[in-house]
Formats: sequence, structure tokens, C-alpha cells
Amino acid sequence: MSEPSNEALAIMLSSLGEKLISNQEVNEKAQNSILEQCVKTNGRVTVLETAKNMIFGGLIITNLIILPTVFILLGKYIQK
Repeated sequence: MSEPSNEALAIMLSSLGEKLISNQEVNEKAQNSILEQCVKTNGRVTVLETAKNMIFGGLIITNLIILPTVFILLGKYIQK
């Protein structure tokens, strides 16, 4: 097998450079779409986390304040 000439190597390198440039443009488009989707998803996740925290807060208040009060009043009502 013979060695490629300098002219053939130059042609190969120029076509390789064109491929790299076109791949870079594709990668930039893909990165932009990924970034856009991440921003959308993070907004949704933040809303869901806020709702979850509000639910847990409500349950804590219910368990610490309302239920003991109900049980005390119910106990006093039963004793009468």
C-alpha cells in the first residue's frame, strides 16, 4: 500500500475541517435545545416542590395543633 501524497492529505484535511465545522453547528443547536428544555423543566419542578412543601406544612400543622385539640375536646365530651 502506497503512502498518500501531500495533495491527497490536504484534500482529506480540508474535508475533515468542513465536517468538524458542520458538526459544531449541529452541536450548538442541540445544546441550545437542551438548555431550553432544562429551563422549562426546572420551572415545573420548582412549582411541584412548592406545592409539596405546602402540603407537608399543612400536615405538620394538622398533626401538631388541630388533632391534639380535637382529641382533647372529644375526651372531655366523652367524660360528660
